[in-house]
Amino acid sequence: MQAFTNMRGTSAFNAAFLLAAFLCLMHSVAGVSLEPRQESCNPRNDGLVAHDCNVAFYNLGFQGPNKILRGPGAVNNASGTCRVIVDCPGGTEVSAGRLLNMNGAPGGFTELQRQCTSQGKAGQIFVRGGCQVRTERA
Repeated sequence: MQAFTNMRGTSAFNAAFLLAAFLCLMHSVAGVSLEPRQESCNPRNDGLVAHDCNVAFYNLGFQGPNKILRGPGAVNNASGTCRVIVDCPGGTEVSAGRLLNMNGAPGGFTELQRQCTSQGKAGQIFVRGGCQVRTERA
């Protein structure tokens, strides 16, 4: 009987240990996924013309009445001095409105143009849903 009690105590200890380890792991994973992403200009990648970036963006291939951009991975287009890349986790499926910041979310291509490409610099910004919008020299 004592062997059974010792085994039961050990099982309870193992279960408690596994639960604590699981909770610690969940906490560290949640902390990683909630870290802010870097949104910045790249001064080493300059010479972009804002108009070229606008042309590249509007010709990315938005489809349908809701202007959705779709692709199995990153979608990109170049015009003149500028390449615009849109990359979303798990494949690209995002509306032009979200990418432009027409839904009131922080960021968007409009903000990227204001902060970086209007000054001739490449840059990146993230929009709601985790999509990255990036400009670089074409």
